[in-house]
Amino acid sequence: MERRSFIKNTATLSASFFIMKDLMAKPKGPIYGHHNMRYTLDNKWGQLNPLKNPVNDCHEMVQDKKGRIILLTNETKNNILIYNKSGKLLNSWGHDFPGAHGLTIANEGKQESLFITDTDRHQVFKTTLDGNILKTIDCPMETGLYQKKKNLCRLKSLLQTMAISILPMVMACSMSFIIMLTGSYRATLEEEEKK
Repeated sequence: MERRSFIKNTATLSASFFIMKDLMAKPKGPIYGHHNMRYTLDNKWGQLNPLKNPVNDCHEMVQDKKGRIILLTNETKNNILIYNKSGKLLNSWGHDFPGAHGLTIANEGKQESLFITDTDRHQVFKTTLDGNILKTIDCPMETGLYQKKKNLCRLKSLLQTMAISILPMVMACSMSFIIMLTGSYRATLEEEEKK
């Protein structure tokens, strides 16, 4: 057999072995999702030292224009963890959001910013992707709906009971919905206070 023919046949046989191996492979773990959105869990993705970069209640994840995954946790050692697609930690920041619960990424021209909702502080924060706070949105006390501190807790409890996201998280995503929701919540509060 000629050397050229031998190399060609060997390469073809080797390639077919690796292709068949992948075609016949079984999933390495449970499959999540349904229809054409099915996924397997990669246990090695994002493995971090829990003492250095703890994650306490991952509430939200978004992806920026560069393809980086931004994870929000209410752990004040690092509220934001930024990963590449392979799961390597690129950056972490944030120590001021004990009730970090909602995360939305906004594209404003060439600039991307984050809206972080803190349900403990009852505030929404607009930040840069590297953690500089650009704006703080407080609970709208001037509306008269929140004159008593207990109303904030009652609102949180009501929304949890209704299986709806907590008020400030919704506010970061949809102002029109929040206006409707506060109107119906006001009526509910007035009814409860009459009792």
